[in-house]
Amino acid sequence: MRKISIIFISLLVLLSINIYAEEPVKAFRNFNFGDSPEVIKQKLEQDETIKDNVFIIAGKEYKIGFEYSEDKLYRIKLKKEFSSLVESKEQIDLLNKIISNKYGEGLDVAKKHNIPHKYNETSYNLKLNSILWSLYWSQEKTLTNKIIKIGQESNSNDYKMYVVLYIDDPIVLEQKFKKAKKEYQDKKEKKQEQIKKTSESF
Repeated sequence: MRKISIIFISLLVLLSINIYAEEPVKAFRNFNFGDSPEVIKQKLEQDETIKDNVFIIAGKEYKIGFEYSEDKLYRIKLKKEFSSLVESKEQIDLLNKIISNKYGEGLDVAKKHNIPHKYNETSYNLKLNSILWSLYWSQEKTLTNKIIKIGQESNSNDYKMYVVLYIDDPIVLEQKFKKAKKEYQDKKEKKQEQIKKTSESF
């Protein structure tokens, strides 16, 4: 009976996600996944709470950034530099309370859960800085095609540490994962072919 109930709940969650999938998914404030850079620029001009790409959370200034795939918004990133581990923990706890207030308790990445590989771009994209994720809200939590991640980012260029909050489109992340996986496999096969040809010279 318990197994049937779990299956039923899972089907309801998937149904809810499919219902929302056809509508624009709100990423943050009035920004939607799929918005073009031009649309984002217009919305920024209309949003009085964001000045010079800075958004205030409980009196703290967070830099806000937008990332695109084929000129369509797939990620919003909120980022704040911190000077101590105490300050970092305070900010992560604060963000956790804010997000949990709407979506319920997030998955504790550090203790119990792992972010699915296909949704954790830092695990396969070497261009990204090192991020130690702390909390994760899946599609089942947000009930839409949106995932949220909170963590600490270290930047090897300026040797600074940041608290970061990522709001991602999981569909695009999965596409990027598949593309990266294929590119890796192609390079691996090409390298193996080169080794094989070279070995024939001996």
